[in-house]
Amino acid sequence: MIRSDPSLAYQSSNAPLTPTSEVAPTTPPSASEHHLDRIAIVCLAVQHISSSWGYRSAEFAFPLYFAYLFPATLLPASVYGLCLLIASLFFSPSVGRNVDKHKARRLAVVRGFIVAQKLSVACSYGGFCFLFNLGDTAIPEGKRWAAFVALTFVGVLVVLSGTGMTIAVERDWVTTIAKGEERKLTKLNTIIRQIDLISKLLAPLFVSLLTTTTSYRVSAFILLGINCFTSLFEWIWIGTVYKRFTEIGADEQREQSRRASLRAEDAGAQAEGLRARERLRTLRSPEAVYRKGTTKAHALRKDLQAFAALSTFPTSIALALLYTSVLSFDSTFLTYLKQPHPSALPLSSTSNGIVKVAAPGSGGQAVDISYSDAFVSGMRGLCVAMGLLGTIIMPILSRRVGLVRLGSWSLFQEFISLTPTVCALWVGVGLPWNTACLFLGMALSRTGLWTYDLTQLALLQQALYEHPTASLHFGIQQSLINAFDLCHFVLTLVWNKPSEFARPASVSWALIGTAWVVYVGWYARRERGHVLHLEWVGLDSKKGGKDRGNATGGGDRDAGEQRLGEERTAQGDA
Repeated sequence: MIRSDPSLAYQSSNAPLTPTSEVAPTTPPSASEHHLDRIAIVCLAVQHISSSWGYRSAEFAFPLYFAYLFPATLLPASVYGLCLLIASLFFSPSVGRNVDKHKARRLAVVRGFIVAQKLSVACSYGGFCFLFNLGDTAIPEGKRWAAFVALTFVGVLVVLSGTGMTIAVERDWVTTIAKGEERKLTKLNTIIRQIDLISKLLAPLFVSLLTTTTSYRVSAFILLGINCFTSLFEWIWIGTVYKRFTEIGADEQREQSRRASLRAEDAGAQAEGLRARERLRTLRSPEAVYRKGTTKAHALRKDLQAFAALSTFPTSIALALLYTSVLSFDSTFLTYLKQPHPSALPLSSTSNGIVKVAAPGSGGQAVDISYSDAFVSGMRGLCVAMGLLGTIIMPILSRRVGLVRLGSWSLFQEFISLTPTVCALWVGVGLPWNTACLFLGMALSRTGLWTYDLTQLALLQQALYEHPTASLHFGIQQSLINAFDLCHFVLTLVWNKPSEFARPASVSWALIGTAWVVYVGWYARRERGHVLHLEWVGLDSKKGGKDRGNATGGGDRDAGEQRLGEERTAQGDA
């Protein structure tokens, strides 16, 4: 693939600013060149709070509504998630490609995604309101599943518009604002991730408060009203964010100039291409359809080859493997917690937030149990709080040990933390100590998960800084994640009974261990030149000084910057 040469910009940004340097400025750089505009950051944070709150509220509310409308099965939640992921898998690259295509109109693109997301979420809440108005026992089975199909279709639009917002704002805008600098990227990424986690903590608590104090029907109406209000606010406020970050407008002007130059140089070729496409459109023959499909397939193959050639490709594989896990508070796990399933021991009273469900003919003894909305939201809040801790310690640890080593540490921590959780699922729910193992293990694993998520994002953003098709590559990674995410819905489709949930959980646990092996063996070893410090155990004294230097994080960063510079130079030569 032919790429522009960003190596000059990369080298100049790292050249020593001395009086004799050819790239040194004639005047000292201003403070704005080293620091981000605090007011602009606050504006971006407010925008993201509104967007993330609405998305996380829907993410928690929809599984609760599905569990209420389709009791005693995980099938609807699994099919819903599977359909959404399939759509995202096939269309995420197209979303990223459109973001790249319209880089000269960034504000209009983001506003388009806001309208699409808010409108689709409003339609979903409206559909649930319609079903709740019919009554939970009066809904015919055919009408119930017809509504499910409609909600699934609208859910696809919710996911695709959310993917567009993620690529356009969290990837494209953030990378442009930070200009590829590691410290700025880390700061902006951390702020956005912390907002996401706080929203995941507070939004479910708010939804559970609505469902417990009112009803599912009333909660759906209230959430619908909030969604309509925030849609107007976000449409206006995103313009303020755009104006505060002048780097975005400046980059748009450069993009417009570049495209104008390309249009002037290739005017004849473009005219010929337009005439050729017009002839194919007029013919509408099978040959024209075949040519169009072949061209798209060839372009997709080249895009995938370019993505696989990135040095950070193994980190993307490891991240995708994490998404095969059913051990997270997604739609299937939330539905599992809300469905009645056998207790490990007969319960005589409510404990640990467990709600008794008397089995028919049991004489009133509670042999099947489920968890209350308040308890589920509280445990989800605990997991989010631990994930928030990961976003806090990630910048600190990255400066001390480097991004490469931090990635391996965080993956291993997640794998170890989920071991008691899987054991608890095999024993059965209902016991106090078992409930503690189930949720505390998940909570501890969130620290490793979010630490690795931020680490991998920083590695990828550095590799794609000033890359001409960076948004496309972000979209490809999202599709890769969705492809692996499909597996966890397939697992719950195969084992769709609550009593069988330990089996997909065990498979997920094994795949998380595989992610650690892939990262360490394929990426970290290549970047660092080793996996373990042998001199620490007295097996290699010759490399002690060098490895001890790497232990501070400096060795990892130097090696990573050298490899990154070589890769960008190679891209420019190509």
